[in-house]
Amino acid sequence: MKRKQQAVIGLFDHIKHIITMQDKDYFSKLDESSLKTFNVFMIQRVLSMNPDWIDIIAFINKYYGVVDKEQYYKMIISLIPKQKNYFYPYAKKNKDNKYPQWLVDILVEHFNISKLESIEYIKILLEKNRKNELLDLVYKYGVDVKSIKELEKL
Repeated sequence: MKRKQQAVIGLFDHIKHIITMQDKDYFSKLDESSLKTFNVFMIQRVLSMNPDWIDIIAFINKYYGVVDKEQYYKMIISLIPKQKNYFYPYAKKNKDNKYPQWLVDILVEHFNISKLESIEYIKILLEKNRKNELLDLVYKYGVDVKSIKELEKL
């Protein structure tokens, strides 16, 4: 007779349990494969998506790597208020950069800003119909005609 294996509990199952159940004996009920999915860093990252808990997560972050997973779980359930349900969208990085990398790099160098800030600058300038300012900057950096035509299409 084959024994049924317990389904592996994933990261978001752990998070749901932290928010809605908060059982102090939770860790004693987990099998080895479910313990592996209990990733403290990722749990903190997801829980910090709730703006009300940012201070709590910042406080708990001091103990990251200092306490073991079970102690972390007990600490977090004592600080996070229990709720009936939860949904906090996980904010993913937007990988869609519709601006040419050479343009982003020029703004990073010229204004001494980050790539994200550079993308925001480009977006704002294009929305405010100030493409000429971008073109002037590009001319100063000696960009070839083909690239300038690419910029004019934006």
